[in-house]
Formats: sequence, structure tokens, C-alpha cells
Amino acid sequence: MLYIPNTYDLYLAYVRSTQPLPISAHPTIHPGSAAARLGVTPEEMGEILADQEEWMREEQEQEERAGGYTWAEENHQQQQVQDDETDA
Repeated sequence: MLYIPNTYDLYLAYVRSTQPLPISAHPTIHPGSAAARLGVTPEEMGEILADQEEWMREEQEQEERAGGYTWAEENHQQQQVQDDETDA
């Protein structure tokens, strides 16, 4: 049997063949940004972004705890509902 690749197969081949974009070790500050106007250095911006990431992670964890269940439990419950609907 002859295999003819579909569009998705071609897309995957293209994505796998491309090189990832280089990522700088430190954040880049645009000259017109608020950070540039405040005189924030790239090192300080790295610290600010790390603090922001930690704060957002903690806030998300608090929201999950307030909801009484975790994201994994929610997905498991949704999967059970889908399984029940397909069995019926």
C-alpha cells in the first residue's frame, strides 16, 4: 500500500526541520518601554520577571486550593464525564 503524507505530516516535518529561535540569556528592554524610561537594567528586569513568575504561580495555586481541587483532578473529572457519555 502506498503511503501519501497528509498536510499534518508535512507540517510536522517542517516544524521538526526548523531550528529554534535563539533566546537571549537576559531580557531585552525596548528603548520606548516604561522599564527603559525608569532606567531598569537587564539584570534588574530579570529579577523583576522572576518575582512576577513566582507571584503568579503562587496566586494560581491559591485559586486552585480555594476551588477545592487541582487542575489534574478537574481534567480527570472531565474525562470521566466524556467516558460516561460515550459508553451510553
